[in-house]
Amino acid sequence: MIRCDLSKMRFMRSGTYIKNTKIISILFFIFGSIIFANIFVIFILDDANRDLRLIRVTSISVEGTPVKGENCTISLNGYLVNSCQRIHHHEKDIYEQDKLVNITLWGYFQGELCAESLRPFQYNISIIFPSSGNWTIGCNGISESIIVLD
Repeated sequence: MIRCDLSKMRFMRSGTYIKNTKIISILFFIFGSIIFANIFVIFILDDANRDLRLIRVTSISVEGTPVKGENCTISLNGYLVNSCQRIHHHEKDIYEQDKLVNITLWGYFQGELCAESLRPFQYNISIIFPSSGNWTIGCNGISESIIVLD
């Protein structure tokens, strides 16, 4: 049986006292868990509610010479419009029949007080071209033609 003596802030169980420090540490753990859960909800789950927008891409480049069936890195270069803009994710579609790679780069704005300055970025994507020939890589309104070797 558990009894509580509020005047002395001690809990008794069969005549044994639990120190106040244990009670305080348990309370800190509970409040810490609640704070962590709120941070998780605000920053992680709120991600689904973000207003996604296209990121401005100014150039597309390919590292090395792409070869059919081998991994190739495509670099997207551009500018984020202010200190609050962040890159969220990309979508990549490969159309072998048209020899076209279509990439969409998405971003969002985080925060309310933003420094208005262009911030350069480079975003790398890995691609394996399924066939050789003249390919076109398009991303957010710009395109680049490349030759993929056999």
